Amino acid sequence: MADRRTLGSKVSAEGVTLHTGVRARLNLWPAIAEAGIRFRRTDLPGTADFPALWSHVADTRLGTVLRGDDGASVGMVEHLLSALAGAEIEDCLIEVDGPEPPVMDGDALSYLELIDKAGTSVVEGARERIVLRKPVMVASGSASAGLNPAEHAEYCSTAGAGIDVR
Repeated sequence: MADRRTLGSKVSAEGVTLHTGVRARLNLWPAIAEAGIRFRRTDLPGTADFPALWSHVADTRLGTVLRGDDGASVGMVEHLLSALAGAEIEDCLIEVDGPEPPVMDGDALSYLELIDKAGTSVVEGARERIVLRKPVMVASGSASAGLNPAEHAEYCSTAGAGIDVR
């Protein structure tokens, strides 16, 4: 089983948020093993960290909003979380001093470039894996997506052109 990873160092970015149009500062911090991905609103006094888990999703209308048990929320987290997942970061503290992270260029690549600046570090513990045992498909109108069991990650379009990720 592969090792867990966190960031090699703290990295920051500042910019305007997409939906609220305010300036926000984002800090990504290395975290201890098995801390998971956690959010903290630094602009709200007494805000507790909360995990980036499906059970904390509060809204998905204009982007994913996560809400902590104390009511603090952070919106538009999907590109940042996608970048962390793509970089195989399991443990990270995300501080943001506004209702959303800065939009950057509006894509996950901007966050990946930020993560690349920080580098990565191996931490104690094994990566948790979800093992898909049977195909899963979801459809809405003419759009659909599916997952199939495989030995390694592979992404394909409906045309069959696959992108092999090992």
